[in-house]
Amino acid sequence: MISLRFLKSTYLEKRLKGITDIKIMIERIEQAIKLNSMKNVQIMQKFKGNNMDVDMLGNKIPKPPKWLTAEAMRDWILNEKILEIVYGESTHLEIVKRSGCILKFLAK
Repeated sequence: MISLRFLKSTYLEKRLKGITDIKIMIERIEQAIKLNSMKNVQIMQKFKGNNMDVDMLGNKIPKPPKWLTAEAMRDWILNEKILEIVYGESTHLEIVKRSGCILKFLAK
């Protein structure tokens, strides 16, 4: 991914762009998981006779690519040693501040 190249850059702006791209992908994956669970609830409630407002599902949420699952993202983060890059020798305070989402994602 291009995010990895950005993270490995010597320029702070590119490294920030890399961490932001990873954060966006994690957010999209989490939103897709949430949307999926909400759709399952809607199907169950319709089956029981209750209707749920479709607008509450957040249909405007951008979906991640079908090949990008939570497991694939987790494996990519671990295999490419993203945490070592973010928290390694050449770390910067601003990058560490923005990396919390990666740790939360891995903890789930």
